Amino acid sequence: MKTKQQLSEIENVWKDTINKNTWRWWAVHRFSDNVWTTVDHYNALRGIVSTYQSMLQNEQTRMIGSSFQY
Repeated sequence: MKTKQQLSEIENVWKDTINKNTWRWWAVHRFSDNVWTTVDHYNALRGIVSTYQSMLQNEQTRMIGSSFQY
């Protein structure tokens, strides 16, 4: 038979464990969300760089094809 004090101690241990696991669960999922947000930003930036590089290449080709002399 457990005493009231023992049951209270068990309850406190359970609460601490639940709080720690809840925090861990939240932290893992927040980290995961942040990773995917970072990947999205990286992909968007890569798209911008690719567009810029294409524009630069087109301008260089146009300049070389024109009668413009450096």
